[in-house]
Amino acid sequence: MALPFIAGIALGAGIAFAFTKRDEIAKSFKGLNLDKKLKLLNSPTLKSVKEKVVKKPRKTKSTAKQTTQNAENLRS
Repeated sequence: MALPFIAGIALGAGIAFAFTKRDEIAKSFKGLNLDKKLKLLNSPTLKSVKEKVVKKPRKTKSTAKQTTQNAENLRS
């Protein structure tokens, strides 16, 4: 029963610590150039997703009338 309470306190303390040291954390991440690395990794992935989305036909809501009409069209 006490485990979620302790975990919540630990998580809150970690967030409070990170908030007070945010300037130092930002400086350490700037040296890694993560934004440029992530853009390079994601660019082919984003292009392939965009291509798949464009190729996929858009779904529309069908009503009971439309489904019966479609079934009749398929029969003939």
